[in-house]
Amino acid sequence: MMLPAPIQRNRPNLLRLQSQAAALCAGMGDHLVPNPARRAEDQSWAAVWKMTGFIHRHYDRKITLADMAAAGAVCRSRCCTLFGRHLGQTPTKYVSRYRIQKSCEMLRETNRSISEIAALCGFQSPSYFAYAFRRAMGLVPQAYRKQCQAEQPVMDSEVVGHSK
Repeated sequence: MMLPAPIQRNRPNLLRLQSQAAALCAGMGDHLVPNPARRAEDQSWAAVWKMTGFIHRHYDRKITLADMAAAGAVCRSRCCTLFGRHLGQTPTKYVSRYRIQKSCEMLRETNRSISEIAALCGFQSPSYFAYAFRRAMGLVPQAYRKQCQAEQPVMDSEVVGHSK
């Protein structure tokens, strides 16, 4: 029968070290103070995230301030405050800019009519769409489309090295 090796006094006791580490962590935990400002900030961002998500999903429809606020589970006043603080603009301005962004994509990537794009992007009329687009982009939708088409490289079969 084999006897155990003699206990070495200079070797650390693993259980004692774990116990001391746990006690140290518990002691630190006793002095931690919850930061309600951080929690409130996280909740603010979550509300903004929900409201902008709502806008991104429903930009093609009429969106009211009450709709946006409800999406973030806040009142209309808080909705405006959060947009201003986190996005630097009003909720209405955000909706308008997002609609213009989506219309730019459609003007570049589709052959849909200006009237159809206006309706698909939530504008009440093609004339208001043209007005808002020109105010935001500096040119009317038709001119924007032509400019984008002129900037696109020509993909003719001769250009890519194929014969007809």
